[in-house]
Amino acid sequence: KDLNIDLRDRKSYPHIGFLGAYGLAQFSAVLTLMVQFLCPHGYSNTFASSICSSAIIGSGLVCSLILSLFIDGTERHVTALKILMPVALLGSIGFTVAMMYPNNDAIIIATCIIYGAPGLAAYPLACELTVETTYPVGEATSTGIFVMIGQLFAGKNYN
Repeated sequence: KDLNIDLRDRKSYPHIGFLGAYGLAQFSAVLTLMVQFLCPHGYSNTFASSICSSAIIGSGLVCSLILSLFIDGTERHVTALKILMPVALLGSIGFTVAMMYPNNDAIIIATCIIYGAPGLAAYPLACELTVETTYPVGEATSTGIFVMIGQLFAGKNYN
């Protein structure tokens, strides 16, 4: 049996791979550059690095836990990813607009939560779908390539 796989023949892999890797790139860049985004607009280093980053990660962990209870056994990974990615995009847009105005702490934290919850929850779903669309290839290989592409996007687009 021939185990050579041409991923170009699998229509879903390029979509999942690109969107997931780009989402990972944006998520990594926002967490890395949070201080550089907020401090020039008058926000403190503590607010930017501690509070906002914790809101993103904490909301993502809570959302991942809740989402795992609903998705486990239902095979609705694609549906969940289709819902999570646009919500994360809206949170990112809201954060971008909210950070431009001074004394907007509550709205910035709210947009960080709206961005972080679906953004962090979408990452393992995208990894799982990447593994499923590249099936005979090992999980570590397909996930590793997915993460490398995401980090390349982050380095190229946000430096």
